[in-house]
Amino acid sequence: MPDPPVNVTIVHCRDNSATLIWTPGNENNAQVTNYLVYLNASFYKTNSLSDGSGSLHLATVTGRSPTATLSGLLPWQNYTFYVEAQNRLGRSRRSDPTLVPCSMPPQRPATNPENVCTEDRGPDYFVITWKVR
Repeated sequence: MPDPPVNVTIVHCRDNSATLIWTPGNENNAQVTNYLVYLNASFYKTNSLSDGSGSLHLATVTGRSPTATLSGLLPWQNYTFYVEAQNRLGRSRRSDPTLVPCSMPPQRPATNPENVCTEDRGPDYFVITWKVR
């Protein structure tokens, strides 16, 4: 198995995308075939993900290039990223997370919510629910 990548760094973080670079670890006698990129986001709860790690697999980078551009990141969120290397012998451990989070700026929604409902539950308690498109 390869050693994990090191020095995972965010070099671009805006416009709902992030670009990462990293230093490959030792391949250990088998060429790296791809990298797997994971993220932690401020809105994910650890127990909501299938592996229970708090990280979500975001992308697979085919080849040996130590860079990835990730798009579709949501506004109002803070992201950290991890990377694993993979070769014919297996997967490395995950890298350390990026030291500085990628903070997506606030943004207006593209559409208004649907089925907005209110519920009065007392003098100091008011609930608003809606359906996201």
